[in-house]
Amino acid sequence: SNAGQTRLKAGDVTRDGTISPRFSCFPGWEISSLEPCQTPTRNLAMKISETLLKQNVRNGMIHYFEWVSSKNSILDYQTKVPIAFVAAEIFESWHDVHFNSDINWYSEPVFSTKEKYEIEKFIATLEIASVNTDVMIFPLEEILETKVVIDLIHCAESALTVFQKRGEFSNDIEQF
Repeated sequence: SNAGQTRLKAGDVTRDGTISPRFSCFPGWEISSLEPCQTPTRNLAMKISETLLKQNVRNGMIHYFEWVSSKNSILDYQTKVPIAFVAAEIFESWHDVHFNSDINWYSEPVFSTKEKYEIEKFIATLEIASVNTDVMIFPLEEILETKVVIDLIHCAESALTVFQKRGEFSNDIEQF
């Protein structure tokens, strides 16, 4: 039975061709193999505190910002994972780490006021870029040269700079 399992898709492979760390950033994920289309399982009965969940989401955001803030990283990912539709993943992968649509959920002590502001700013910039980018028509190299995507990359750089001041938190132990 596949109950309680999530199927890997192209975006679940890291830029170096291994299984994405976003699965390891949520406690309870188990990856049994690096075979294509491997299904990681999550113990759905496992409960974690909201603080620990926020720490994991925060770490996922840092990893996302590290990727999207660099044209070279984006292009490198396209080269290493040719099955991935990278232009769309720039937009869709955000939803893997943007866990809660209520901006107030991103609160202290896990998210600083400045980090929360960067999240809000990034969401607004992502929405503008998403509406104004036809990822189905242009090659990735052309998309990366559009004003809205350049703005998105700069916004990710800004967010990454702010998040890096406090760095990543433990995925397993509450730090607050």
